[in-house]
Formats: sequence, structure tokens, C-alpha cells
Amino acid sequence: MMKKFSIGLTLTALMILFLCHPVFGQEMQPADEAKAVNVSLFDPVQIFNSDTSIKGYRLNLLYGANQNMTGLDIGLVNRAKGDMIGGQILGANIVCNDFKGFQASALNMNGGSSAGLQIGGANIVGDDLKGCQISALNSVGGSGVGFQAGAANIGSNDFQGFQLGAINFTRGSVAGTQLAAANIVGDDFQGCQFSAINVVCDSGAGLQIGAYNWAKSFRGMQIAAINQTTEFSGLAIGAINITEALDGIQIGVLNFNWGGKPLNFLPVLNFSF
Repeated sequence: MMKKFSIGLTLTALMILFLCHPVFGQEMQPADEAKAVNVSLFDPVQIFNSDTSIKGYRLNLLYGANQNMTGLDIGLVNRAKGDMIGGQILGANIVCNDFKGFQASALNMNGGSSAGLQIGGANIVGDDLKGCQISALNSVGGSGVGFQAGAANIGSNDFQGFQLGAINFTRGSVAGTQLAAANIVGDDFQGCQFSAINVVCDSGAGLQIGAYNWAKSFRGMQIAAINQTTEFSGLAIGAINITEALDGIQIGVLNFNWGGKPLNFLPVLNFSF
């Protein structure tokens, strides 16, 4: 079986070299003119070299690289040195600049922005995301707008939309809904958080439901075993509610309002307006 596979690869390589050689083909056209089809065993053993753009179809048996790719890209490793518009499937998809379309592989990695759908073992976007990511790991280097579902959703900037995962971690602000074992927002938050642990490092507004809710300041409703804030405005329901400045109602076994207006501590029900 392996012998037949080796013979097949050898014949494929010879065929590609045959097609590439100027003696056997038409006169080579400028590299910057897009071609309709490309077949690659591995770069540089491919019909058109990596400086050529493809608009149409590309098959990469092991590894293929071209400048810009528009259309359908299938192979073990698919690489575009520039932009990609269309669909990429199978082993690994690598786009050095911007991507628009659909990617499905073990690894989808885009150096620029991404717009569309990514499904794989790991989805990595170097710049902004607009669309949907589904994988074990979703990572966005810029801002994100859309939907993320994965074991870990990690954002270096702001995110708007819906996040579903074991952990959702965003360094910037979040507007939308987060559902996970742990939700961590490095800046402001607006929306709903459902998790064992919900953390908002700056101001939050909306709803938090979990075992432990923490926010520097929060406006809305908190429901958890422990709700803790520096400033709170709204309704907090939990076994233990803790804040330094209360403008609302606390309902729980132990309610602490360290601002002391009207009381620092009151069981069952505490309030300050």
C-alpha cells in the first residue's frame, strides 16, 4: 500500500514538473496575472509558483502556497501569502493577510482580519473578526463581532456578540452574552453573563448569574452564592452580598454595605438609596 502511495506521489511530482517546464507548456505569463487552477505537491513543486495569484481552484496534496487565493482551496496545508476569498478545507489553512469566506480544518490561522465562518481545532485571527468561530480554541488579536463557541475564547480587544465556552476571556470590553464555566472581561461589560465565575474588571451593566460574581462597579442584577463589587446599583441576590457603595437592594443571608448608609451590615435584607 505504501509502495503504491510512494509511486503515486512520484508520478504526481513528475506531472507537475512537466506542466511547469516552459518547454512543454505555453509561454509563461506574468506572475501577477491570476490563474484559474493550480496543483501542488509541495512548494515549489507546483504548476504555478508562489508569487502567482489563483482565481478558481487549487489542490495542495501536501503543501501549496500562492500570493492571493480566490475560490476553492483544498489540501493538507493551504497557504495564501496575501488575501483569501472563498473556501478552504482539510488539514491546515494559513492566510497571511485578510480572509473572507469559509474555513474548515484542524488549524485556521489568519494574520489579518477575518470575515465569515471558521470551524476547526484552533481558529486564530491576528486582527479583527466579523463572523463565527467554532473550535477548541478561538483567538482574536483585534476586535470581534459575532459568535464564538469553543473550550477557550480569547480576545485581545473588544467583543460584541455571543460567546459559549469553558472559558471566555476578553482583555477589552464586551457587549452581549457570555455562557461558560468562567467569564472574564478586562474592561467594561454590557449584557448577560452566565457562569460559575463572572469577573468584570471595570464597570458592568446588565445581569450576572453564577456561583461568584465580581465587578469593580455594576448596575443591574446579580444572582450568585457570593456577589462582590466596589460600587453596586440595582438588586443583588445571594448567600453573601458585599459592596463598598450600595445604591439599591441586597437580599441574602449576609449583606455588607461598607459605605454604611444606612448600615454596614444587615442580614436577609439590606438597602441604600
